[in-house]
Amino acid sequence: MTENKDEINSELINLITEDFNRVYKNLYFASNQIIKKGFSKYPIFIMTKENTDIGSLLIDFHEINNNQWKYYASYFENLHKNKLIIDKETFIKNFKDPNIFCSLLLSIEKNAKFVFVPYKFE
Repeated sequence: MTENKDEINSELINLITEDFNRVYKNLYFASNQIIKKGFSKYPIFIMTKENTDIGSLLIDFHEINNNQWKYYASYFENLHKNKLIIDKETFIKNFKDPNIFCSLLLSIEKNAKFVFVPYKFE
């Protein structure tokens, strides 16, 4: 049986979730600011282990609660303009409420996948 490359394995999901739980409050605040200041209705955060010129560095390694990933702030219009999102209608149709879900563009070794992770409110 071959592994579906479109799926994220459970070990990686655990790593993503663990790191996300360290920084989600900062991502939630940044998401609200992107919307409030009129940049976009579709905030997106790039979660990566590597440097990227997509978006602006928001959280570096070990910056918040010893996080293990870098987070870059961006939004739909920027990614669409740079041809990282091609199908505008499909993306917007599938985008989840940014007050409930964080839109992460998970970038691992030149591969990327969108993941919507619910914010954890206590």
